[in-house]
Amino acid sequence: GFAWGKYSLMLLDLNNDGHEDLMAWTSFDGSYGDPSYIYFLYDADAKALVENTAIQALVEMHSLSRVVDGQFEFWYRSGPCERGQKSIRFDGNVPRILKRSDEDSCTKAPWEP
Repeated sequence: GFAWGKYSLMLLDLNNDGHEDLMAWTSFDGSYGDPSYIYFLYDADAKALVENTAIQALVEMHSLSRVVDGQFEFWYRSGPCERGQKSIRFDGNVPRILKRSDEDSCTKAPWEP
């Protein structure tokens, strides 16, 4: 289930706790077939990488744009009208949405207040 000819594993500190975590490119379930990931955070008590399903639930059908200083930027588009973005940061091992925007340009023109 890994991407053909691409880097599929990324080691980086996703939650800024000083330990490397793991992102694995698993499929093309992001927005419009973009890559999707499974996230493993280092658990200091268990001394192991543990799958974090909470972030996967928050970003289902979203595409990862970037990770900068522990902040994740995701986006999605559904058809010609619906689109949105999410900014997420980990609080320990719990992902928190910092900001979110969703727009449906078919029900309201972008220039309307």
